[in-house]
Amino acid sequence: MIFKFNEKIITLFIFLFLITASGQKKSSSKKVDSLITVADKIFANSNENEKFLSVCNNALKVAQSEKYDDGIAWSYYQISRYYAQKFDNEKVFSTILLAEKHAENGRNDHLRANVASAKALCYNRYHQFKEAEKNYKVAIEFAQKIENADFRHRTLSKIYSDYSNNLDAMGAGKNEVILYGTKAIEEDLQLAIPDYHSLSASYTNLGTSYIAIKDYKTAEIYFQKALFYEEKMKDKVLTAKTKGMLAEIELKSKNYQKAIGMYEEGLAFKNDPDLLEQSYVGLAIAYDSLKNAEKANLYYGKYAKLKDSLADVEKSRLKIPLDHIEQENESIINKHIAFFVYVLVVGVSVIFILWIFFFYKINKIRKEIKMITAKKDSEIIENKKQLNTKINDSFSEILLLAKTNDPSFLSRFQEVYPEFCSNIKSILPDITQNELHFCGFLKLKLSTKDIAEYQFVTPKAIQNRKNKLWKRLNLDPKIDLYDYLEEFN
Repeated sequence: MIFKFNEKIITLFIFLFLITASGQKKSSSKKVDSLITVADKIFANSNENEKFLSVCNNALKVAQSEKYDDGIAWSYYQISRYYAQKFDNEKVFSTILLAEKHAENGRNDHLRANVASAKALCYNRYHQFKEAEKNYKVAIEFAQKIENADFRHRTLSKIYSDYSNNLDAMGAGKNEVILYGTKAIEEDLQLAIPDYHSLSASYTNLGTSYIAIKDYKTAEIYFQKALFYEEKMKDKVLTAKTKGMLAEIELKSKNYQKAIGMYEEGLAFKNDPDLLEQSYVGLAIAYDSLKNAEKANLYYGKYAKLKDSLADVEKSRLKIPLDHIEQENESIINKHIAFFVYVLVVGVSVIFILWIFFFYKINKIRKEIKMITAKKDSEIIENKKQLNTKINDSFSEILLLAKTNDPSFLSRFQEVYPEFCSNIKSILPDITQNELHFCGFLKLKLSTKDIAEYQFVTPKAIQNRKNKLWKRLNLDPKIDLYDYLEEFN
């Protein structure tokens, strides 16, 4: 009887112990999940990288102590985002592999979809597009199983969008690229609160894809949809860029005046090189098609100057002689004013001589403009060819390496701009490879938004790096960082 009583007491004690241990484990799991949520908010809403890393490491320690695989995987996944901001691709990949190892032990489809997608993006950055494709397909399978509808739609939208870009990079058919771009939009539209920025970007990308296959009507439909969301966001820059794409369609349809009106809206954004380039080239082509040589040459000249600012080392060879024509026109105007005053003093005979000189100059300029716009003999065409050749051989190559985050970007940049690199090293002897890499992006006149896109980080992170470099160079607050680096040649 005593033995039976003791047996019951022992069984009850074990039962209570197991319940307590289980409760403690659940409590630890909640703590890890809470830390991961906090880290996610820090990453999304601020640029406190070190605080973000500290929270992630705390979550990792708690998860490891409790052998909580999902928590360990989430922690490594978040840490990989920190290294992505530091442009340390090797550590990004190693932490993602650790996240994958622990995620495989659980059944969290949301986690496994994000990890697989991040791994695919790593392969994409290394230009291993086939490996990236395999991992995107795995990510899609996991994402489709996510129970929470909002998480499922948001995760699938991002994966489909990245997969579409990967297909485009690996040279897949445009129809397949368009298919997954369309799927990304479909997922976005099912969110409880639509992401206007994501929808705008997706519609614009689809419109661009349809232009590539010369389906201008469909392209126009998607650009109009992009405009709808851009106007809701009141984003004037995005609106102007999308109107520039619509203007390209009008240009191809020979509606030159309408195209000109759209392109001219982009001229207001002086601090956006991409938008200015789009406007200058479009306006030059439109006016050229309308046989308005003067205005065509004006915008070809502006386009050339813009390109020269991005490839200053080639400036003396690539500069279109339109500047000389503009100077000559200005000189003629000044002479005309001087001659007018002189005519009032010397009389009608001098007026006659001056007008003969004036018309001679005008005719001379007209002949020069015709020569410049002629395809075979004009000087401007030759310079345009030189410009295109140089851009294709050097600047476009480096810009492409930057856009694709290619590891060879820095070595190629140093080959093309040796003087720039030598000068900045003389100012900052202890400059790191990452800082020199970042200076290369600034030398290319890439905007904060573009650098963030190419490096897969937030614009705020890039602005923080700019501020850090500005302080390292001990610059006066009135000095613009881009202008300062431009003087390094």
